[in-house]
Amino acid sequence: RDWRAVLRSTVERKQKRTKRGGGWFGVRIPSWREDEKLPADSSAAKIFAYVTRELEAARARFPGRVLPVRYDELCADV
Repeated sequence: RDWRAVLRSTVERKQKRTKRGGGWFGVRIPSWREDEKLPADSSAAKIFAYVTRELEAARARFPGRVLPVRYDELCADV
C-alpha cells in the first residue's frame, strides 16, 4: 500500500476509536502507551517511522530475503 494511504487510514482509525472512548488503534511500538495521548497524525507518523526503520534493519540483517516493493513503481509496471 502507498505509505500516504497507510498514514491516512491510521489517523482515521485513531479518530474513530477516540470518539468511541479510546483504546489503542495500531501497531504497538515500544512507546505505544505514552503515544495514546498524542494527536492522531503524530501517532501515525511515529508508527510509520518505527515500522520503516524495523523493515530496513531486517533488510540489512537478512540480505536477499526482504524485497522492497515501491507502490508507485509497482503501479507503473504491474
